[in-house]
Amino acid sequence: MAKASPQAVANVVAELRAYAAQQCVELALAIHHELVVATPVDTGWARDNWIISVGTRAPAIRVRDKGGRFISHRQARATGARAGRGSPQVQAMGLLASYRLEHGPIMVDNRVDYLVYLAEGSSPQADHGWIEEAIGRALAHHGSGGKGHVRVPGGLR
Repeated sequence: MAKASPQAVANVVAELRAYAAQQCVELALAIHHELVVATPVDTGWARDNWIISVGTRAPAIRVRDKGGRFISHRQARATGARAGRGSPQVQAMGLLASYRLEHGPIMVDNRVDYLVYLAEGSSPQADHGWIEEAIGRALAHHGSGGKGHVRVPGGLR
């Protein structure tokens, strides 16, 4: 039996790592999509705050008013302000475009303080477990059949 050259082995490993990274990105985007679609909407703040980050947890979204001052999420909701080009959502797209496994885990997070209540089914628009169901749909559509390991807000499994 012939042995593979070290360069051939390195090439196969590099291709496998690139494929795995691509699958991670696609799954993160699918999870993000399903969570956004499933999030109950009153003001849209919870739906708009699903953030994809790489390596470390993304900071909470901070929105500025027209004068450049940071405002609370309540003020932002009241004025209709949205995060701009420097927002974590926009930054994440750049990170995902060049993602490699060495960059660390890809996380989908929502730092809205009342998300825990939404997750427990406080909205008539979504029952308890809607987060897990959304992640399950993304896993099923992505081909893992829901057998992947995913951590969700509040330590729910």
